[in-house]
Amino acid sequence: MSIVKWPVLREKFLADNPRMAQRWDAAKAKMFSAGMSDEEAALAADDICHISSECERVVNWQRRTGWTPTPAGHVEDSDEPEGKQASDVRNVRWVAENLTNPEASPASAPSLSAWNMLHFARGSAANTAKFYSDLYRPIMLPGKRDLETTAKEIEDEERLIRVIEQVRKMALEASRPPAKS
Repeated sequence: MSIVKWPVLREKFLADNPRMAQRWDAAKAKMFSAGMSDEEAALAADDICHISSECERVVNWQRRTGWTPTPAGHVEDSDEPEGKQASDVRNVRWVAENLTNPEASPASAPSLSAWNMLHFARGSAANTAKFYSDLYRPIMLPGKRDLETTAKEIEDEERLIRVIEQVRKMALEASRPPAKS
């Protein structure tokens, strides 16, 4: 499986987060002036700012912005073990939407990982089933906990709407002039 090079992802993340970029730049400059190489200083700044390709802040930013690399050349082999499930929601969604699309091409894929997953899933009926059970279902379908949370939020919202409606009715009644007898 392929992943985005961290320096590329870091650059995009910091460009969208100017305060973090200032903090990171200051940390890097301090480490560089202390005698570290440029690359060592950048990695030290990552540690100081608590950012990495796996950290929650960066992952949430990727999900929120939908940022993924283009398939062209800036991916590298992962240090992670083979067979690890994909975590890129956009890639998995693209594969599911293009399983039966004969026009799908590497250029239309959001990344090389998505294109490789598509080839795998198209390889056989067993591969298609494996794609849906091991990748699509855990990533794209909400879990029981998510469904319960959503149901509770809906109940809370409905309860709040009822209270607002009651307050609105009371305000209307209070603003009406008293009836003359």
